[in-house]
Amino acid sequence: MNRRHKVALVHTDLAQQWANRINRTMGEAVGAIIATGQAFVEAKKDLRHGGFLHLFADHREHVATPVRCSRSTAFMFMAIANHTVLANVDHGQHLPPSWRTLYELTKIPKPALERALAEGRITPAMERRHVARLLGPQSATPPRRRAAPFDSVVLTEDELVGAIYEKGCDLCRTLSAADVASFVARARAAIDAIAQRYPLPRTRKEPS
Repeated sequence: MNRRHKVALVHTDLAQQWANRINRTMGEAVGAIIATGQAFVEAKKDLRHGGFLHLFADHREHVATPVRCSRSTAFMFMAIANHTVLANVDHGQHLPPSWRTLYELTKIPKPALERALAEGRITPAMERRHVARLLGPQSATPPRRRAAPFDSVVLTEDELVGAIYEKGCDLCRTLSAADVASFVARARAAIDAIAQRYPLPRTRKEPS
């Protein structure tokens, strides 16, 4: 067995150990959800760049027994585990035992979330459809301003930029510094591709 093959086996064994641990901690109780998110966070640090993806069934070189969720779900678990309010053990008994609902709660500003907890408006029976009410009347979606057609995109420019920023920030909260740098570089490349497909009008210089 050559050294390269041996190193690959060691790396695969480590990834399988993390996949097994995460599968054991996955559950519907709040404590299990947070433990699962923490395990994902630790696995991402331990497996370093690229190795983390071997945990998931959609990777072409996944471990023999991959984790029982997608990578996007894993990022949601990590967001919950990294949330200082939701991961506080003192709040566990008041939180809904659903990772989907808990992830929606990560989008609520922390002061509003803490206030809702103190007032008893967050309960184990809460569902995702109830989360928007925590923001009050201002959470209602304003009427959409129609924009000029841009291929099949139905968002306005401001809405599209805002969505990219919001989703990008949600993602980057779960990434290492190196992965954030990689994400930013790929985002810039995508923007450059858009600029090439839809060339910007050249500005004429004013005569001196």
